[in-house]
Amino acid sequence: MSSSSFLLTSVRFISSQGLANVLRLVSGLLVVRMLDPLQYGLYTGMGVYLNYILLSQFGVLNGFAREFPFLMGKAKIAESERLLASAFTITALISIVSGISFVLLAIHYFVNDNNSEGIVAFGYVVIAAVHLLNKKFLRSMYITNVDFRNLSRISLYIGLVNVVSVLLVYVFGFYGLIARGVLLAVYESGLLFRYLTYEFSVSFDLSPIIRMLKIGWPIFINGQIPAITLTIISTLLFTHAGAEEFGLYSLASTFFAAISILPASFGQIIFPRLSKLYGENVNVKEIVLQNLHSVFFQLLLTAVACLIFYIILPLLIREYLPKYVGAIQCARWLVIVAALQSLGAFNSIFNVMDYRFLLSLMLLTGAVINIAFIYTNSQSFSLISADLVAQGMAIGMLVQNMLGVLGLVWIIRAN
Repeated sequence: MSSSSFLLTSVRFISSQGLANVLRLVSGLLVVRMLDPLQYGLYTGMGVYLNYILLSQFGVLNGFAREFPFLMGKAKIAESERLLASAFTITALISIVSGISFVLLAIHYFVNDNNSEGIVAFGYVVIAAVHLLNKKFLRSMYITNVDFRNLSRISLYIGLVNVVSVLLVYVFGFYGLIARGVLLAVYESGLLFRYLTYEFSVSFDLSPIIRMLKIGWPIFINGQIPAITLTIISTLLFTHAGAEEFGLYSLASTFFAAISILPASFGQIIFPRLSKLYGENVNVKEIVLQNLHSVFFQLLLTAVACLIFYIILPLLIREYLPKYVGAIQCARWLVIVAALQSLGAFNSIFNVMDYRFLLSLMLLTGAVINIAFIYTNSQSFSLISADLVAQGMAIGMLVQNMLGVLGLVWIIRAN
């Protein structure tokens, strides 16, 4: 794929993601408007446990995401197919266990007369069962121009269903929110399966699993440092500050998710491209140069989106979501985090080029600064607040990406 062709693909994909996210944001705000912070916080708080499902694969799928396009670049089709079958088997096993875990959690809540929590947990049985499929395995197989055109189409379809499904909340309230979550999760899985260009089967082959684990474990560790940090902080916020405070944070996170999808979408297409180019023996300087246009486009688009959101958020929340006025400062800080996040566009190069130790140091430094800031300014995690969480994330992200830029310059010079 030429540099100009990849730029066109990037523009199309990121634009479709942006439009889909506008639809997702609008539908999300409509949903929030129909619920109070306590109800919304209860539902989104239960979703924190989904993050632990992504941890349970221990790097196998990270190795798959790196090796699958790499082997395709080397034209080693048989090896890539063995990798694919084993990756699917691991994903299927984890998905089954995840669904059963939420069944047990729901039963626990019902036995202890926490009926609202029990109903939410039962809704999450299906969401948890397809979570790893949707967020890791299936998307790792979308690696070509045709694949990303299909992903663009999928994003728009999901965005439209996001809007239509708001009717469930309008008609059924809190229970409609749970049904909506189940519907969207199943619909996403169906679309991702529908547009796959690769066939696969179940095969528990130990050799490719060990290979994926060996390659993916360091990538997994690096990828999960920020995820684990956020999960721990979210858990502390939910358990210590309560569902209402978590509801304010969840609303702020809605705006953050709407913007951060831009750098995340770019990362989704650049990682397999970098791996494929590396498999074709292209040197690191040329790899970076071939992707500069797309990086600048993503930076500009994210910067404009962040500026617009930062300015209009106070008016938007006060006018249309008066129950969530307490989320304004948190939301504005998270917009800053999204802007800083886009500076890490080339972080994938650390994993592709096997400079994972540098990436670990960079991510750990950001995580430590994040947690230290929150603890220092709250005197105790029992006094944690949504605003402090967002501020800590911004400071940690700034330091992390400054180190990332320096690391990228060093890699280019070293190669």
